[in-house]
Amino acid sequence: MGFYYVIMPLIGLDRFAGFVEDWEAEDVRLLGRLLAKLDDSMKEAKHREQRPGGRRRQR
Repeated sequence: MGFYYVIMPLIGLDRFAGFVEDWEAEDVRLLGRLLAKLDDSMKEAKHREQRPGGRRRQR
């Protein structure tokens, strides 16, 4: 599940828009790209941790 589907219901689109209302449009787009990149990295890390022979969690 992507970042937007998790965060937007929690804070709401109107509230998010209020946070970035003074930002340049390119800055908002950059934030979106960076959040998507973070989401992808989190999914890849989870996949690596679940893979047999992958990094194991310390106990």
